[in-house]
Amino acid sequence: MRLDGSLDPIERQKMIERVESGSASLLYISPESLRSRSLEKLLTKRNIVRFVIDEAHCFSAWGQDFRTDYLYIADFIKNLQKIKGNSKNIPVFCFTATAKQEVIADIIKYFMDNLNLELEKVVSSAGRKNLTYHAIHE
Repeated sequence: MRLDGSLDPIERQKMIERVESGSASLLYISPESLRSRSLEKLLTKRNIVRFVIDEAHCFSAWGQDFRTDYLYIADFIKNLQKIKGNSKNIPVFCFTATAKQEVIADIIKYFMDNLNLELEKVVSSAGRKNLTYHAIHE
């Protein structure tokens, strides 16, 4: 389920009700929306089992100019854990298709420095055998 600014007020309220009731088990949000007190309040009512972050290269120096709110994610997670009284860290998964070794090191360092989380690096090939392309000449 997606909760973002493109929803009209009625759709947004329906999505919030789904999150509150527990009928939504997956929530897509942007890092920018983590600054919303209403979202923080909404998430404190739920058991968050993990954060999955796409475009994680934005934690690196390259992405910090583009999406600065990525650097707020650790603060949000830390505050959420504090509010909920969690003694264990909420697991974090980071994904990116454009990270060089320096960027991967930045991502790992960010989560260690800010949440004391040791991320495990998993790297796969950019090649996708399940995708095929066909050129059509007109």
